[in-house]
Amino acid sequence: MDAFEDFHACGTPARLAYAIAYYTASRRSDVIILGKQHLSKDGETSRLKFRQTKTDALVDMPVHSALLKEIN
Repeated sequence: MDAFEDFHACGTPARLAYAIAYYTASRRSDVIILGKQHLSKDGETSRLKFRQTKTDALVDMPVHSALLKEIN
């Protein structure tokens, strides 16, 4: 994990995909579509809202601060 983060700097597509997969435990098919367009605010909490590709289930989860840093 540390080696990957050391090699891929913040702001690279690989680092963003890694962070989304790590902090959301989403499927690859969902990781590739997730981004800023899926962020929303609920008071002070940032949330990630999207519909899963495979099951069509609605996902609404709080965003970890490290993931928020990578997305922004």
